[in-house]
Amino acid sequence: MQMYGFLIPFTLHEAKRDEVEAAAHDLMEELLRIEKMGNGTHSAAVSADLGQSRVEVDLAADAPDQETARELVLSTVRSAIHTIGGHQDPQTWAPAAEAELRVEALYG
Repeated sequence: MQMYGFLIPFTLHEAKRDEVEAAAHDLMEELLRIEKMGNGTHSAAVSADLGQSRVEVDLAADAPDQETARELVLSTVRSAIHTIGGHQDPQTWAPAAEAELRVEALYG
C-alpha cells in the first residue's frame, strides 16, 4: 500500500466572497466526516482564494496504485461537494480535474 497526495483546485463560478468562504468551510467539515468513516482518504485540507473564487482541496489516499488512489480521492471530493449542496457539470468535471490535478506518491 502506498500513500498518494492529491491537490485539486477548482473555481466556484458566480459565487460571492462569503459564499466561497462558507463553501470552503463546509467542504472541509464534510471531508473530515468522510475521513472518520474510514474510506481510505486522510490528511484533508481546504484553502480558498476569496477574490478569485478558487478552492483547493489537498487530500491523501492509501491505495495499491495511483489510479486507485485517484479514483478514491475524486469520488470523495465529488461526494463532499454534493453533500454540501454543490454540483459539478459532468461534462467538464473530469477534464478540469485532469488538467489541474497534481499527484505525489508520498511513501512506498
